Amino acid sequence: MHAVMRPLLALLAACVVSLFAHGRSHADARVALVIGNGAYLHEPVLQNPANDARDMAAALRELGFHVTEAIDVDKATLDARLESYLGSAEGADIALLFYAGHGMQLDGRNLLIPIDAKLERRSSIDYEVVDVDRVTSEMESAAKTVLIFLDACRDNPLAGKFAGLSGRSAGPSRGLAPPEITTSAGVLIAFSTAPGKVAADGDARNSPFTTALLRHIRTPGVEIKSVMTRVRADVAAATGDAQVPWDSNSLRTEIFLAPAQPASIPTSAAPAPDEPCLQLVAADAEPEEILEKDVEAGLKACAEGVGDHPDDARFAARLHVAKEQRAFKIAMTSSSSDAAEAYLVLYPSGRFATRVRERLAALETSPPPPATPQPVRPSPAPSSAALEAQSSATKTRALISRYFAISNKQTEDGTTLGPLYASSVNFYGKETPRNEIVRQKVAYFRDWSIRRYEVQAHDVSCIAELCSSTGTVGWALTSESRRVVASGKSTFSFTVDWSDGSGKITSESGAVVSRETHKM
Repeated sequence: MHAVMRPLLALLAACVVSLFAHGRSHADARVALVIGNGAYLHEPVLQNPANDARDMAAALRELGFHVTEAIDVDKATLDARLESYLGSAEGADIALLFYAGHGMQLDGRNLLIPIDAKLERRSSIDYEVVDVDRVTSEMESAAKTVLIFLDACRDNPLAGKFAGLSGRSAGPSRGLAPPEITTSAGVLIAFSTAPGKVAADGDARNSPFTTALLRHIRTPGVEIKSVMTRVRADVAAATGDAQVPWDSNSLRTEIFLAPAQPASIPTSAAPAPDEPCLQLVAADAEPEEILEKDVEAGLKACAEGVGDHPDDARFAARLHVAKEQRAFKIAMTSSSSDAAEAYLVLYPSGRFATRVRERLAALETSPPPPATPQPVRPSPAPSSAALEAQSSATKTRALISRYFAISNKQTEDGTTLGPLYASSVNFYGKETPRNEIVRQKVAYFRDWSIRRYEVQAHDVSCIAELCSSTGTVGWALTSESRRVVASGKSTFSFTVDWSDGSGKITSESGAVVSRETHKM
């Protein structure tokens, strides 16, 4: 992420978030956590996991799931998303977990690997990875039915590097291990290939397993075990039997993610075919088609569709698509690199990220146009708009400084931090209610009970009352309950809207630049 966000980025991010902000009503009966880790910091990246996760999240939203996304996340962020998800799974009819990325087995345990994992010391492994068995157990305790899909058997160089440090244990092995037979009713665990085998990442947009799962999971009237039978056949055919998906289950009832009668899922009832949103915005639209069409009309129609159909998850999913298509068209048609940079900040693993990166590279290598001589004129006095932007910038700098000061308080319970946010915020790429953000923050503060944040660089740019705040922050955290100490540096990015006079955060994002973790 760039340390300095230009004014156009602030406008693009904030306009998409603020002008079309909407309240959502999800189907609490169905919740999903979708994880895609490919941008590993200490090994070559995997190309497909982010695509796999984004496409799966869109499919599950169409099926009426309340989806929590975690794309290219480090251990701390993944833990926070897991905690939030498990809270939402309490009492759910179906709790679903989808993971794409590196995984390994160690001593019969299946482990999911965040992007910042180093796996250099056996003593620290439990603080660097996520244990699938533990997550499964917590999901079983929370929900009536648990569905887990692990596209995590890809050839993992980290596991090989770690093998020499395994000590007295059996050490890491290729692929994942079969789960222990459980007596709990209502659990299905699916692997992208057989236990102990390695799966392909794939040369297309999605891995072979995710491609097949996306193809069949939305087929009306097909029970989940039959879905897996079809997925198994497709993957085996696509890989010449080199990869054969495998699953284990203790289901005692049939599970239909896409029932034959859509009306049986109120939150996903089939909308009328003449809805403008569904006519104007297609999730699989080709780039050239997007560049030719009126993306503003589609974005407006879907924003209105969400308002008219708050219980229909399809409109929320289509609005997400419309936002990305608008950002893509602006990036590809603008003569400035600002718009391309804005798209890549908002959608770093987006559907059109490769095209936009090519566009940005072309713009940055193009020679600037020859300067046109201009007559020398006296410098005009600053306009009222310029003075207003200067004032907003000063207030924004103070507000973000206050945000970090509050985060340093060991006694913070959300009552001071909450009022800094708007009622609905683009929180790490997802429209999130303020109360949910506060809940996540407080849970994080309770875990990391001793915190010290120190801003190292801070840039603010404003257009009138709309400001973007970006920079880097150093941090040192202590979890007294887990006896862990962590330190590092992260980027941060906020959008602040001063139109109501008080200043509210309307978007927040960031990324870990470096991280060290030690056991106390």
